[in-house]
Amino acid sequence: AAAARAAASWSTGAGFSRASAAAAVGVVVVAASARGAARRRRVACRAIKEEQSVGRAGLFRGVSGAAVASASAGSAPLVLAPSAALAKSYEEAKTELLGFGVSNLIADKPPQNGWKVVVQAIGLAEDSDLARMKLGGERQVLYFHVPNLWIVTIPNLDFNGAAGTVQANDFGKGDSACLFVDVNFKGKLAEMTKMDFQDKIFKALTQKGKNFIELLKVTKVKDGDRPNTKIVEYEYEIESGAGFALNRNGVAAFTQVGKRGSLQIFWTGTTTPRWDYLKKDLEDIVQSFCMGNVPDSVEITLRKETKRQDELDYKADKSNYGG
Repeated sequence: AAAARAAASWSTGAGFSRASAAAAVGVVVVAASARGAARRRRVACRAIKEEQSVGRAGLFRGVSGAAVASASAGSAPLVLAPSAALAKSYEEAKTELLGFGVSNLIADKPPQNGWKVVVQAIGLAEDSDLARMKLGGERQVLYFHVPNLWIVTIPNLDFNGAAGTVQANDFGKGDSACLFVDVNFKGKLAEMTKMDFQDKIFKALTQKGKNFIELLKVTKVKDGDRPNTKIVEYEYEIESGAGFALNRNGVAAFTQVGKRGSLQIFWTGTTTPRWDYLKKDLEDIVQSFCMGNVPDSVEITLRKETKRQDELDYKADKSNYGG
């Protein structure tokens, strides 16, 4: 009403008083405030909807946003841990290993700096024919320690079989740890030479294409802290998609577990400028790594989920009708 009176005074040529002007400005400010509140409500609603389905990109937006907010507030950066289903506490890992019947895999002491523990079963189904990375199809469990911010991924398991591998990554910094299984290995770990280790590291690094890895060199081989384990240090050069070379260093744990004689390699890598800073962390990761066979007496119900229902129905029909 005040704004209308002010407008009328202006249009009729009457004096446009300070009071009228103040009233008009006040109404505009209130209207703007209302619009701002409505906009904030809409943003909050979108945020709630997005929070219900957070992907990898959303996770990174949340990490960066929280870091910026914390920095501006003068507090310590927010640290987000990997999914609780994948990364566990030391005590939780003990319980899960006991359930798998491989309690001997637990490390002698908890991981450093509050790191988490990954306990993951593999070989719950035969490898998919389409899978680039084969894990051997034996029921096994692997154990390793992981920094809190590293993102853990595991194999995909469906009616086609198992595809993918177990890995942990700090994508923003280029740090990684990954399981590779040489299912065609016919030798013995104890008899491998330095050149043999170099060949296997090359095979592990080149799962996405052999033309990307150059100048690979194994610099050190030693016994690991775990039984039947070798620790191998190496350096290499990787060619990026943009055509320039990146120097990288890494350390890997070799072990040989299972009736089929497969060779398991848990390799890590980082950029050469970060090697001196990160070397101890990467070695702690691979030194914590070990694998064990799940006893036949332990039933893992996840195996049942790999069978196609239409195939089960077809077999049932044939049986019912004497087929």
